[in-house]
Amino acid sequence: MMSRKFCLVVILCLVCSVAIYADNIAERMYTRDLSEWQYLTIFLTWWYDNYFDYPVIVRICFFVILLSSTSVTCIMLLIAYNKVNGYFFQKQYNALHERFYTVLSELFKEKRNLSFQEVQQRLDLKMQDLRKRKRKRYMFALCMLLVNVKNDFYSEAMYNFNNVRMIVVVLGVQDFLEKMLMFGTLTQRKNAIQISQFLMLIMSESILVRLLRSSNKILSKEIRMYYLWLSDSKPFRFFEEESYHYTWCPWDALSIHFLLTARHKAGKEIPSLTPVINNCANLQLQTTLIKEIGYWGNKDDIENIKQYLDNSKPKRCLAAVECLTSAHVLDAEDQLMEIYQFQTEKVKLYILRALVLFNTGRALDFFVKAWNDSKVLSIKLNVLLALQMYGENGRKELKHLRMHVKSDAEQHLFDVIESFKHGNTTFQL
Repeated sequence: MMSRKFCLVVILCLVCSVAIYADNIAERMYTRDLSEWQYLTIFLTWWYDNYFDYPVIVRICFFVILLSSTSVTCIMLLIAYNKVNGYFFQKQYNALHERFYTVLSELFKEKRNLSFQEVQQRLDLKMQDLRKRKRKRYMFALCMLLVNVKNDFYSEAMYNFNNVRMIVVVLGVQDFLEKMLMFGTLTQRKNAIQISQFLMLIMSESILVRLLRSSNKILSKEIRMYYLWLSDSKPFRFFEEESYHYTWCPWDALSIHFLLTARHKAGKEIPSLTPVINNCANLQLQTTLIKEIGYWGNKDDIENIKQYLDNSKPKRCLAAVECLTSAHVLDAEDQLMEIYQFQTEKVKLYILRALVLFNTGRALDFFVKAWNDSKVLSIKLNVLLALQMYGENGRKELKHLRMHVKSDAEQHLFDVIESFKHGNTTFQL
């Protein structure tokens, strides 16, 4: 009997001890502080255990939905960021435009070269303007304002290049662009070099050399283009490198012409382009430089271009014809008439255009021969256009040819010319 009571007491004590221990554990669990990483681990573990219990098709659908939702969210956030950033940028630009546009326009057109102090006084900068130079949005808005002002007045004869350079120094734009080229993102570097090109700034070559071997081909090409304006000794040296694989695009022709024009406006010497044409391997670059000789080449360079008229490559021959036309080389007229019959239709068109612009009166018999020899109606029409634009003698010959027309197709070509004439329509080859 005692043993039974003793056993019951022991069992009761054990049960109470277990209950007390269990309550202690539960209490500690309720008050357990978990870190963010532990919460994330628990959630990922739960998700992992449940995710792989689903069938394969359900898992694939769940993954696609999750990926799409994440992508849409990121895109929406990016759009919202760009909208907000664009709003504040435009607001900053409008404030700068209202304050500085008029005075900048006057400084750009000022004929007299102004000093640093004079420009600073005209701009009337405050201390807060100096503090704002640390903000990228403010400085890029200021750069955009300078670009727009130059765009409005660059074509005018009163544009003063030296005052523009002084303005960018006073406003701190030059220091800012150099800083962006050294430490900015890829997009900021591209924007900085393009702004520098357009404003024709004299940037430090030590900064530009670091970007010549950039892994980004667009930035590397922009730097090489910038040397066309910057370098005083050998601006085309980077285009002659055998190790540099130059990728051409049509915009490059406009950039080269703009930068060479900028050198001319700034009073910089434009070196001979003939050695570059002979050494560069890119055909499109060669043809562009051949055309540029018509604007900036000396007498020897232009005379050297005549060798490309007999070239087997039509693009090079076409560039040579355009060069001689731009330079108005009248003594090339006989050579152009000699090579005419061996050229493509496009080259023939440009030869006719050159002869019309030369307007020496000696090409009249050539036009008649070209009309008689050609069997292609488009070429015949261009010959008639050339005669129509070749002065009074050309129009007389046009009437004479019409009297001897034999086919209806040729008669239609004369009707086209007549409709242009009576309609007072201006046309050109």
